[in-house]
Amino acid sequence: LVPEKQQRQAVASLLHWLASCYQLDEATLTETAGQLSSLSDGQLRDLLAAATAANEVCLDSVPPSIPTSSCCIPLPINLKPRLLVCRLRRWTDLDDNSEELLRVCRCSVENGNANGNSSSEPATESSSVGAGFDVFCCANPMHYTRRVWCTAFYYELDNRVGDAFKASEPCLRIDGGGGGSFDRVGRRRFCLAPLWNADRPAAAHALRRCIGQGLLLQLCRGGTVYLQCRSPVPVFVQSPNASLQRGWHPATVCRVPPGGSLCVFSDQLFLQHLSDCRRFEDAYSLIRMCSIRISFAKGWGSDYRRQRITATPCWLEIVLAKPLVWLDRVLVAMGGPS
Repeated sequence: LVPEKQQRQAVASLLHWLASCYQLDEATLTETAGQLSSLSDGQLRDLLAAATAANEVCLDSVPPSIPTSSCCIPLPINLKPRLLVCRLRRWTDLDDNSEELLRVCRCSVENGNANGNSSSEPATESSSVGAGFDVFCCANPMHYTRRVWCTAFYYELDNRVGDAFKASEPCLRIDGGGGGSFDRVGRRRFCLAPLWNADRPAAAHALRRCIGQGLLLQLCRGGTVYLQCRSPVPVFVQSPNASLQRGWHPATVCRVPPGGSLCVFSDQLFLQHLSDCRRFEDAYSLIRMCSIRISFAKGWGSDYRRQRITATPCWLEIVLAKPLVWLDRVLVAMGGPS
């Protein structure tokens, strides 16, 4: 270990940078200082370099087969370094849950080897087990990506158009085109402009020109999802989870005006309903809460001329991954319908 004075300086340098960037509270700074103080000088240097590097390369935007210029940084796993550096360098909203991260580097530090040598197969954090797993892990934030948290499907009337879009970044923009690259790989933007439909109805042609900046879906810490309408036309949302939050009927369609926002999903509410289920059929019925339907400009349902969303020209279905995983575990444990 390095002399105490040098180590304190390294810890202070990193803490100062963290506090200035993220306004960490005193309790978090104290906890982080305790974790950092147990690292060696070399580990601190590597951690500081990884956290403050000017290199903005994001592995979400390149295939896993393309190597990165940075090396793996083996650090003691009990310090949760992957969560620390990924939260500080890349995703400030990251929960205290390492299952949300996928390791995409080709290294063997999580198999008991602390030298960061390359291995022949990429590994994920959840699957990196074996001898020594409780000793080391890779702490380079550029060597991780996030799990997909939602999948977006685009429809025109009753026809699905284009491929599904899988979002791993917490903020997903869905728009009608213009204002930057399509970012199909970066998982931040789902642009509807390039989606081709040879049988596109005239109503969809006209409405697509009005979508503009579309909408934002924001996944917040704690699992809450918010929708913001950025389109010049309103969006109409059907979210059973959001309706139950407000005491409405689950099939209620809510109008969100341009510039408006709506909480469309709450993890806590879903888990509460899931924990109350005693029968397989009751739990299975919660699958409706795992998806959100959104129509541009046109409403549907009992209060509108169109009775079904498949009668609206342009609409989306957003399927949430985490509640589906929770629901699947419960259904498997229940064993089947009674």
